[in-house]
Amino acid sequence: MTLFEKLAENFENLIAKGTLKLGDKMPSIRTVSKEYGVSKNTVIQAYLLLESRSCIVSRPQVGFLYA
Repeated sequence: MTLFEKLAENFENLIAKGTLKLGDKMPSIRTVSKEYGVSKNTVIQAYLLLESRSCIVSRPQVGFLYA
């Protein structure tokens, strides 16, 4: 499992536990990068994976939101 897949899985677990609720804004790419000690590209890949799984949506000028 790649690093971005592990990161995406972590966010899926937060969603499943109810820590993130429908419409909640996801943490910024920069914030996640610093908190998890990964590159911004890794976070972007994780967010794109979550978006492809319909877990989150991207909104221009807003960011990523839990769907």
